[in-house]
Amino acid sequence: MNPTKESFLKDVTNHQLTVLLNNGVYRHIRLMEPGCSNMYFDIVTYPGYLVFCGDMGSYVFTRVQDMFTFFRGDEPNPRYWSEKLEAVDSSSSGKRSGDCKDFEWEVFERDLLELCDSLEQKAWLSEELSGADQDEYGAVEFLRNFDDDNEVNLSLTDDWGCIPDGKVWSYRFLWACFAIPWAIEQFDLKVESEAA
Repeated sequence: MNPTKESFLKDVTNHQLTVLLNNGVYRHIRLMEPGCSNMYFDIVTYPGYLVFCGDMGSYVFTRVQDMFTFFRGDEPNPRYWSEKLEAVDSSSSGKRSGDCKDFEWEVFERDLLELCDSLEQKAWLSEELSGADQDEYGAVEFLRNFDDDNEVNLSLTDDWGCIPDGKVWSYRFLWACFAIPWAIEQFDLKVESEAA
């Protein structure tokens, strides 16, 4: 199950902000529960970049000179924000994929079945899929070996652009997408209170 704003806020209930550096667009902030490294994270910015790293993965974003302005106040937008990713750690999805998405067989199967035009095609395709290895390699092999010359006239090669890949946003990437604007809000509140 993917994180929600509510579940994220529950995860960080006891997190405290420590400002390690605040010099223009050069910043280093840490958010963690005192004495506990579970779900802690750092955010580091320098001109044109924001680095999120810690217990929930590492992501490097690039877009504008001051990346706090890019993320400030936004609701998470994983699709758009992923386009700004410069780097992803090799274990961010827990699978050493270096991606911000994970493969889910159920999603692959559901999306593939949606390409069917009839119940007959769906029943036939479901039966064919049941014999495949239900992982990402099995999905690739299934598509590679799929024969368009079949008894239900189902073709998957007409438009490869619409063939599902079974990918969904990884839990940790979505969690980071909640964490970044929340952390910036905590930083802004602290700076504002110290200025008063």
